[in-house]
Amino acid sequence: MATPCSSPGDPIHAVIVGSAINHGGRTNGYTVPNPRAQAALIRDALDRAGVSAAGIGYLEAHGTGTRLGDPVEIDGLTQAFAPDAGGSGVCALGSVKSNIGHLEAAAGIAGLTKAVLQLQHGEFAPTLHAERTNPDIGFAATPFTLQTCGAPWPRPADGGPRRAGISSFGAGGANAHVIVAEYRSTTTAPATPAPSARPVLLPLSARTTEDLHARAGQLSDLLRNGAPVDLPAVAATLQTGREEMDERVCFVASTPEEWLDQLDAFLADSDSDSDPEAEGPWSRGRVRATRETWQPWRRRTNCAHSSPAGSTAATGTTWPPSGPRACRSTGPACTPVRTRPHGSTCPPTPSPDGSSGSARPAASTRQRRRWPPRPARRQPVPPTSSASCSTHWQRPCRCRSPRSSAAAPSPTTAWTPSSA
Repeated sequence: MATPCSSPGDPIHAVIVGSAINHGGRTNGYTVPNPRAQAALIRDALDRAGVSAAGIGYLEAHGTGTRLGDPVEIDGLTQAFAPDAGGSGVCALGSVKSNIGHLEAAAGIAGLTKAVLQLQHGEFAPTLHAERTNPDIGFAATPFTLQTCGAPWPRPADGGPRRAGISSFGAGGANAHVIVAEYRSTTTAPATPAPSARPVLLPLSARTTEDLHARAGQLSDLLRNGAPVDLPAVAATLQTGREEMDERVCFVASTPEEWLDQLDAFLADSDSDSDPEAEGPWSRGRVRATRETWQPWRRRTNCAHSSPAGSTAATGTTWPPSGPRACRSTGPACTPVRTRPHGSTCPPTPSPDGSSGSARPAASTRQRRRWPPRPARRQPVPPTSSASCSTHWQRPCRCRSPRSSAAAPSPTTAWTPSSA
């Protein structure tokens, strides 16, 4: 049965089948967890998902590595799994915190990401630095086995999908648990995508010219390995599924072979780094420090494509039809395309002698603006009469001396050092 999110054809990495949240209530301390509340939370999530504890093949624990928190969490998990776990050590247990540390507010999404990746690849990732377990935890009496090494994730005996549970517990008693299952599509993609009937826009962007060339090189390798490529889907992904960065290039192609030739020509052109207006089967541009787009191809008459997204192509059509959201139902489906190279993410800061310095962006490319504006410093106004206004020297005197009948100087009288 097709789900609403699978109708446009976007990739589905996993299915959330159940979730639950609760609070630990009053405990002996702010950071002291409540095992009964955690057990009730996991049982609630299992009931909402409609699965038994025996159907969970992996559990991503909160796993902070503390002497008090971990035994309490295992106690709550054992209480939740005990009624229908199906034996001892049947469920793998791990925590991503041993790999990347505690991400505080992002700890839950990190655990979810790890569980989804394991579902996709069908393998368990190891939990590091756990060869010597907590002496206060007796794993032999629990349904869990600590996953300390990589291993294949076997499918359930009933042939159902792999399932995983993810726990995330916050300080103060905020608890959450999510159950996800692998997604198995009922439709098969065609072995060879249908060729595009018209040219499509294929934009790329990066922070630096080196990263831009690295992205073009990755796509060139993807096209060269002979794998079938759905060019309209790749174009939709590059147009609507990537962040716009400073260094930009746009290609127009009808077939993967034509795009491969353009990518190779772009990579082979040694002048493309320094001269954005170099001739070639592409359109090159960069964003200035004022965040204005410098698009030299607008001055050309032989290029009908002025911008990657929302522009009118040579065929007279506009893509995306009415913003990025419209492509979800009217345009081609998105596809996983790796265009994020490993390497520097910030342009090097040029030193005074012209050489490249650190990897931080130059100060001239960052617009620093103070808001609200700093008020102008008030300049002190000298007194008009030192005898009558010794305490009002910051403004002209408008009063009369009580002991003198002579009027004080007019406020509009100019003050000079010789009159003081």
